[in-house]
Amino acid sequence: MIRSSHPRSSLTGERKSQRGAQLLRRGQARRESLAVSYREQSGVDIRIARIFNTYGPKMDVDDGRVVSNFIAQALSGKPLTVYGDGSQTRSFCYVSDMVEALVRLMGSPAYTGPTNLGNPRRDPSSRSRASSRR
Repeated sequence: MIRSSHPRSSLTGERKSQRGAQLLRRGQARRESLAVSYREQSGVDIRIARIFNTYGPKMDVDDGRVVSNFIAQALSGKPLTVYGDGSQTRSFCYVSDMVEALVRLMGSPAYTGPTNLGNPRRDPSSRSRASSRR
């Protein structure tokens, strides 16, 4: 088991990684605000989906996400990387379930604001997942 900061922060440093996450959140808020403004101005029916930790076939092994990293490392016999202190939990959602959730969201009767889409069940921490592989 290898401990690491976020996969993209190893080259740039933890501080820059935090800055990147902050910029990502700001960009998301701006996109959502623009969508709401467009709806209010034009009366167009919209939905805002926030998609979390989706996995499935044809994932890019080098995309830097937890699932693809774990799978690639496990298949190659390398130690599994644990980000941060390993206590973080995540919810993972299979791609066909995410597609179903998006279809249901699009068919919902009224706009109610941003909707988080993912698996409501939290999976074990990265540390316990990596330890169970031994």
